[in-house]
Amino acid sequence: MPKIKTECLKILDSKYLFRREKKAVIRQKLLQLPLNKIQAPVIVKKNNNDEYHVINGFSQALHLQKTGKKDLECSILPPDIDLLDIIIFIARRNQHIINSSLIYKAGFIDFAINLGLTEQQVTEKILNILELESHTGIITGCLMAMNLPENILNFCHKKNLSLKQCIQLKNYPDKILNYLDSLSEILSISASTFMEFTEKINDHLINKNLSLESFQNKPELKKIISKNCSANEKTVLFKNLLNQIRFPVLTEYNNKIRTLKKAMNLPGNIDCKWDHTLEKQELNFSIKINSITDWGISLQKLQSPSVKSNIKKIFEKL
Repeated sequence: MPKIKTECLKILDSKYLFRREKKAVIRQKLLQLPLNKIQAPVIVKKNNNDEYHVINGFSQALHLQKTGKKDLECSILPPDIDLLDIIIFIARRNQHIINSSLIYKAGFIDFAINLGLTEQQVTEKILNILELESHTGIITGCLMAMNLPENILNFCHKKNLSLKQCIQLKNYPDKILNYLDSLSEILSISASTFMEFTEKINDHLINKNLSLESFQNKPELKKIISKNCSANEKTVLFKNLLNQIRFPVLTEYNNKIRTLKKAMNLPGNIDCKWDHTLEKQELNFSIKINSITDWGISLQKLQSPSVKSNIKKIFEKL
């Protein structure tokens, strides 16, 4: 097996290294594996500047370079090897990482095209390895998603957003996305909540011709952000504020109905729900019982004058 100088190796700077983390994080992960447990052979490809770009065996190469070893035994790929074969090899070697989220899949498609593959080659040979449908629309969507800000790409990866959701986010201003991402430290934001909040804030700014800064400076919003409560509570308050801003009349009516429901003084085993869009003029009561006695008590409560009176007032609102 031929030997090359380790100083000529391109490891973390190899154009064939696919990772989405920062270089320092990649280095730390590669060095975590003890050298005596590394089985992967080092495979490299020489470029026109007498530099050898590592394709496989990154951990071993990095360990040996770090320890000061001057020569490294490795397999050198022939100069005329097909780029497609190299990328298929990389995809299969890293399949468990790449297929961990849509963003990693999109990142690999972007990686492959930047290396020189055509969209047709990616469609015919790569998408099936990434467990994606083989049509060019997938590539277009993935490349569009990769134009999101880096911190939003990380959020999409962490929350495992779908391609449709990622493309939808690309339609919103980066300022709004970054603002909501900054709130993820104090709010409990799921993927669906992030999508909902983004749409509502964007619609509000457009409809009222406001800047994001004006929205952020709303006293009621500042009060919620600074409130001393749990992330879940703060998220509910934030969501209620967005609904109130977007649908002021609807929010007002729902608040009145909530007040009337509270005035019923229902026991814990009885709940009353309604359509918050107020399109359906109906109330849904649910009762949980553990005995026939509970049933009688529950019916008696529902027949009480206070419950009947407040039900009548609710239907007047509906």
